[in-house]
Amino acid sequence: KATVNKGRSTQNDTLVKVFESTSEVKVYTTSQKNKENRKEKHDVLTIGIPDLSQVSISTKIGNINISEVYASISGSMEGGKLTVDNMDGAIEMVNELGDIEINNSTANGVVIARNGNLNLKNVSGAMASIAPQGKITLNIDSDFYKKEQKKQPLLVRLAEGDINIKDASNGGTVELGKGNLTVNDVKAPLVINCEQSQINLTGVESIVSLKNKGNVLVRLNNFKLTGDDKDSPPSTYEIENGDFTIEISLTFNGIFELWVTEVNPSGNNLPILTNLTPSLLGKVSVIDNANLDNTFNIRETSYVATLGKGGPRITIHVTNGKLNVKTY
Repeated sequence: KATVNKGRSTQNDTLVKVFESTSEVKVYTTSQKNKENRKEKHDVLTIGIPDLSQVSISTKIGNINISEVYASISGSMEGGKLTVDNMDGAIEMVNELGDIEINNSTANGVVIARNGNLNLKNVSGAMASIAPQGKITLNIDSDFYKKEQKKQPLLVRLAEGDINIKDASNGGTVELGKGNLTVNDVKAPLVINCEQSQINLTGVESIVSLKNKGNVLVRLNNFKLTGDDKDSPPSTYEIENGDFTIEISLTFNGIFELWVTEVNPSGNNLPILTNLTPSLLGKVSVIDNANLDNTFNIRETSYVATLGKGGPRITIHVTNGKLNVKTY
């Protein structure tokens, strides 16, 4: 059964009403005017929630902190901040004016900060996050795996906002509509599907499958395919309407397939730029596919290059953008 501290101070007990039955506990709070005609409010109200409870919340003002709860939470807030820490369960909450922050939780459902920001850290589960007038930020670090208690792959989906993943050592899947995506330490196969985002990947040491409309920067470390990864498809980067930059070490071992598609290109400048020795890239292939009156042309520019002793195969296809291969 739920426990209520009734606002701590005895003089404020009258501002908290508790009604109990065999199946539920209802808690109401209010304010009242004192002798100086000023509103008195109860102190911090703490409610203990049993596991597997169904909790409904409705507030007009004030902050709500939910922590260490294994339950189903639903309700609405007219203002104030909602903070959720270490929750496991279902959540359906709407905050009309304030921000929502969720940390170290596994949650299913939906949270809406209608006129505020939504900040998520180490959150997993099928939870829709909506902030139509504000900003959504999702951060994932090494503590995420400690919470999960096992090295499971990431599964991150966000319609719009910023995603910052500091540790992607177990790979997984990341889906983002519009926004910014930063991923570090990719040490297992990773799938990234974005609609229109700015993407920055560093410390890539595994197979990546990436699709995006927008600019992409990838910093690639030396790596070898082992075990089941040897039979996996190559890394594929598919970019439209943006530029792709890949940075590799001078001692990188791998096979690059570089391919740029240009619709009605202007001039004859190559869309593939590099500071590699030309002999490493081999011979460029340029094919123009123009109609009879040359009013429409699709130009295909491609290289196939084996660097060092060969190794992982990496396919990069850019449509209507530049491809830059740099060394570090």
